[in-house]
Amino acid sequence: MSINALEYKETITMEQARDMILNLFHEKGTLDYAVIFDTLDIDLEIIVNVCEELEHEGIIEEI
Repeated sequence: MSINALEYKETITMEQARDMILNLFHEKGTLDYAVIFDTLDIDLEIIVNVCEELEHEGIIEEI
């Protein structure tokens, strides 16, 4: 039985997601949620939570 690629999404920790998102900001500069989602294929809720943390910490500007 094959797994549909749209149904499968690897589970990652918030720390892993944070590292991936920070790396993407360093590589690309200004980003929005859609670009992060399309590039990293991380759950949108995780992206929003991580970005809100990074904004609160002053690491990134508001998306």
